[in-house]
Amino acid sequence: ATFISAGGSKVNDGLMRLREGTGGRMGNIILTGVAASGLQNSDCGSEFRSSTFVNGDGSTNGKNFLYFSENNILFTRNTLGTNVQFDINCPSPSPPWSNPTAVALNPDLISVPNDWNNEADLKQIDPRAKVGGAAYSNVDVPPVGDAFFQVTNYKGAFSGSSALWLDQWSLLYQNALLPAADVLPTPATTLSGQISGDRTLTRGSTYYLTGQTFVTNGATLSIEDGVTIKAYRQEANGKAPTLVVEKNSKINAIGTAASPITFTSVLPSSFLPK
Repeated sequence: ATFISAGGSKVNDGLMRLREGTGGRMGNIILTGVAASGLQNSDCGSEFRSSTFVNGDGSTNGKNFLYFSENNILFTRNTLGTNVQFDINCPSPSPPWSNPTAVALNPDLISVPNDWNNEADLKQIDPRAKVGGAAYSNVDVPPVGDAFFQVTNYKGAFSGSSALWLDQWSLLYQNALLPAADVLPTPATTLSGQISGDRTLTRGSTYYLTGQTFVTNGATLSIEDGVTIKAYRQEANGKAPTLVVEKNSKINAIGTAASPITFTSVLPSSFLPK
């Protein structure tokens, strides 16, 4: 599962709050955004809580326990910018959770703004985890013999190497906030940051402008005919992705009538002007 907080009312609460009696095994979870903490657990029962899997109360069936995996990613920041993962305050007689643990690394989602309070502030979102990022390390495996769960190579609800399954299934889609289903950025097809050495965008390929991109240091960006560049609306800091060629650097773009160079949006075609 992937949980993303926009801030707002959550700045004084945990992004995920577990009530008394909450139990089970929780793995491959991503919590990120602005909140007082990632996981809040202040109303507790008699459940045994741990970040390392055990059988809870020691019985063979493992009843009455809460396992929150140490491999889950908690990258929530409070209003001061401090990463606060846990807010655990369970008074006696609840069993203590002595050492709650989780990964504190940025999950590196493709396109999620750092600072937003509500949907009106949101120009676009792509909650998939970038391939090779923290979400692809130390992935938990499902319980043995439980066919309900699918084995994955990533944490969270969205793979960075496959189509976004929210396409046509959510209010985000209806409000034109999601990229089209066929948008699939990879490290080789992503344009963001600095291009300080010569680079060629090859004929017939599609590239994705995910952030502000600067051709600098005297480099030349060559764009061959038939190239398509699809731009996101917003990068993490809220700025619009753009392509900037700095002084002494060059862009060499040679399209043809039969094979033009196309700049367009990552939005589904149904949301684009006709």
